[in-house]
Amino acid sequence: MNKFERLTKKFGDKTVLPMLPMPLIQSFQNLDDFHIVRRELETEIIRLSEYEDSGLSPSEVAEFVQAKAEGRLIVLPCKVGESYYGVCQEMHNVKSKWKMQRWVETGKILNLHVTAELSTTEAEVKQHQRDIDEHSSYWFTGENAKAEAEAALKKLWDEGSQ
Repeated sequence: MNKFERLTKKFGDKTVLPMLPMPLIQSFQNLDDFHIVRRELETEIIRLSEYEDSGLSPSEVAEFVQAKAEGRLIVLPCKVGESYYGVCQEMHNVKSKWKMQRWVETGKILNLHVTAELSTTEAEVKQHQRDIDEHSSYWFTGENAKAEAEAALKKLWDEGSQ
């Protein structure tokens, strides 16, 4: 990321708004107009501050906008290197009948295509590839990931969805 000079000031996580000199007010209408302009300016300063907080330069923002417009921008549901719990489901042919199997697996995101170490039990660990965006609504990360994945699995079974 390119470094750039901030145009806004921060105090903790708050944006410091500049003192605006109040012109000589001739009427209540002038006072109302001044406050309208002041509020608009404060809104724009806060928006600029939020942009500056991103740490992105204008050229980087333009690059992301271009990539998004061209369909090249991917937002991953988690970070590479992060552990996850995922709900998996597959159809299996069991004695000439197709049966849905669903389970919770855990793994570690190793790259964009999730070549991950997966384990469905503590004893079973294997390398497997899944596309990160294939089941993103059933992927969970963070401290409650296991409970969230198990709740999603239960919901799938309860709904009988396939």
